[in-house]
Amino acid sequence: MKTLLLVLCVGLLIGCQAKVGDPCSNNLDCVGSSGPNLKCDPLQPEGYCTLSPCDVNECPSEAVCVLFPDDTTFCMKRCDDNKDCRSDYVCVANYGDAPFCNAEPYADPLE
Repeated sequence: MKTLLLVLCVGLLIGCQAKVGDPCSNNLDCVGSSGPNLKCDPLQPEGYCTLSPCDVNECPSEAVCVLFPDDTTFCMKRCDDNKDCRSDYVCVANYGDAPFCNAEPYADPLE
């Protein structure tokens, strides 16, 4: 019985690990499978778990490194369309190397 309870507890902890793009109010909310460097960006609506700075291929598999116009880089959640993003976020497909969930749409300045 104790073994079953332990397995259930571990399973719950694994299922609750934060990923890039999850909501947060502080860095403790972003502890998870992406490693200890995941941080909360509280300036985004309902917060946004992310890594910054980042380089190409340094983000977790669910994310892409995005270079923003102010030369900052953030790991942002990958998406195929708006349904992959949280409410109040959109899937930006016309900026950078891969679509990502962001609080506001972006347009590629080179287009």
